[in-house]
Amino acid sequence: MKLKKLYLLIVLTMLCAQNMFSQKTSDIVIGEKLAKIESKIQAWQKQTKAPAVSVALQHNDFYYENAWGLADIENLVKAKPESSYQIASTTKPMTAIAILKLWEMGKIDLDAEVQTYYPSFPKKKHPITIRQILSHTAGISHYRSDSKEEKHIKEPYSTKMAIDIFKDWELLFEPNTDWRYSSYGYNLLGAVIEEVSGKSYEDFLKEHIWVPANMENTMMDDPIAIVPNRVRGYFKNGGKIENGEYLDISSRFGAGGVRSTVQDIVKMGIALKNGKILKPETVELMLEPLGDQGWNEYALGISVRPYLGQHIIMHSGGMPQTSFLFIAAPADNLSLSIGSNLGRQDVESLGISLVQILSGIDTKTVTAKKAEDKLMLNAINEVYNFGQGYYQKMGKFKIENDENLASDFKYFNRYINPKYISDNSKEVQGKIKAGHQIQPEKSLIWDR
Repeated sequence: MKLKKLYLLIVLTMLCAQNMFSQKTSDIVIGEKLAKIESKIQAWQKQTKAPAVSVALQHNDFYYENAWGLADIENLVKAKPESSYQIASTTKPMTAIAILKLWEMGKIDLDAEVQTYYPSFPKKKHPITIRQILSHTAGISHYRSDSKEEKHIKEPYSTKMAIDIFKDWELLFEPNTDWRYSSYGYNLLGAVIEEVSGKSYEDFLKEHIWVPANMENTMMDDPIAIVPNRVRGYFKNGGKIENGEYLDISSRFGAGGVRSTVQDIVKMGIALKNGKILKPETVELMLEPLGDQGWNEYALGISVRPYLGQHIIMHSGGMPQTSFLFIAAPADNLSLSIGSNLGRQDVESLGISLVQILSGIDTKTVTAKKAEDKLMLNAINEVYNFGQGYYQKMGKFKIENDENLASDFKYFNRYINPKYISDNSKEVQGKIKAGHQIQPEKSLIWDR
């Protein structure tokens, strides 16, 4: 009996020691990753001269938040994870979620014409559907100028006033034949949300997104309201940091009119993943890329990108005094957000590099001097990214048998060789780029 007790004690001791060792190893790995993350962010801040940077992330059960720099340079106010930023076009995923919530409720048909739900919008030469507006394939124009009437509005705009800016413009192309990013299209979706729900855009988002996701510090931007932890916005003028222009962005309400924190945007990503704001099958619909053979880089209100073999979803936002990002790797249970109070900086590259660190992706930079070699490397990289990203999202290979694989390699080698690239570089560049557009049949990546 004593021997059995001794044996049990030894086993329990070994298990405890193993668990402590495993925990210690995990802590070391997390510590190493955080050191790399902080180093990467600080290098980005130094390079861009951004006054403030805030970041929050959730990776499985691990949560991290931090901030660097000044939210207000003149008053020496330090940035915090709670700092409140204009999120600019990171508003668009919220608008898309709201539209899809109405679809779940049976109040919207995604393939119905937009005038079905917002009759005052003038008919165009071709019909425009809700789905096309969500995916930027409706042909609605983006901002056309840097004029006062479009980008320098200083007074509050109603929904009607926001739609009146562009309602009489002709379409840029027949819907579903091309892709063109359009903030005005998302303002139109905001008007649809109000018309169908009978509520203001803000009230509908609050009820169906912000409250369910526990996003307590998310609101419509109001330049005269008292907002706790509001950052001051800045822009670069010839390399010099200056105060941002006073603007009222209510005219961009459905496209870029929301203010939030990196903490809240991470909560939104988690809520999407956990089915708190949309059903899982609706989230799948939202993240389904365009194109029958591959994917465009935009789905319904969100960018969907293959990167280093991962299925990445993201949306950035930029205005003269803010740079913001939401990025997630769904298969890796990762949600991350970055905010800065310096306008129009590249937060996407920073976000992708942080995802790379957190996911443990180890890469080595390969460079080439010759133009032909650079294009070859680009093509190989894109094929790898799209193929692995497709597998991670779909759970299967795009090429399902050896015969097709051989045919694809033959096709690839026909275009990706030094001689052909030297004589036809523009054609090859076009075929690489086409994998990111709405016409994958023209693409090197998805042609077969």
